[in-house]
Amino acid sequence: LVGHLQLPLPMGAVGGAIGALPMAQVVRRLGGYQNLAIMQQVIAALGLVQNLAAMRALAGPGIQAGHMKLQANALAIAAGATETELPMLVNALRQGSMDLKHAQQYLTTIRLNKKVGQSKDENRD
Repeated sequence: LVGHLQLPLPMGAVGGAIGALPMAQVVRRLGGYQNLAIMQQVIAALGLVQNLAAMRALAGPGIQAGHMKLQANALAIAAGATETELPMLVNALRQGSMDLKHAQQYLTTIRLNKKVGQSKDENRD
């Protein structure tokens, strides 16, 4: 894989925020940049790496799967799931419709099944 990036990258290595912000000085020292051209090359390389990482993530299922899991968690919490109900509701949402109305319906079913299970346990005793 070969990447090429050509763009205007106006930067300053002295003055302005560079002289006023202590963190800018720390970054400059850590980078060990001998001149502005090297600093520009490093920044361009970081841009290429970021683009490569984004392309890799988009090419695989990672971003969408992660987003859907977060969405399911958020819906489960919004529906009022407790900490113990959360994994069951998230699983139900990921296998069915993923919206608040269905989350509330799934949660009601989970709670009813829990009550039925408790009733059966009480009858055995």
